[in-house]
Amino acid sequence: MLHATTLHGLPQESPQYVCRLARDCNQAALRLVIIVLGIDDPWIWGVYLLCILSALLCVIYGIINWNREGELEAIEIKEEAAWEESEEEMQKEEIGL
Repeated sequence: MLHATTLHGLPQESPQYVCRLARDCNQAALRLVIIVLGIDDPWIWGVYLLCILSALLCVIYGIINWNREGELEAIEIKEEAAWEESEEEMQKEEIGL
């Protein structure tokens, strides 16, 4: 009885044949993935890859900059308070009170 994984009749000692066989297997596996997903055009693969990479980049950027705006908010509040005080002083000088 033959085992399903044995390579009967193939030259076992030739490394070039094994390399060629592996290359053919890799190409066949790649073709199978392309056929299963139904995408033949490499440009479409590139677009899908770029979409996934850009989404990952957005997630990484969001994690890095999480709650970073709070540091700037305190400075902006102080600047607004100083601006309002100077605005009130300018209005008092204009009106002459």
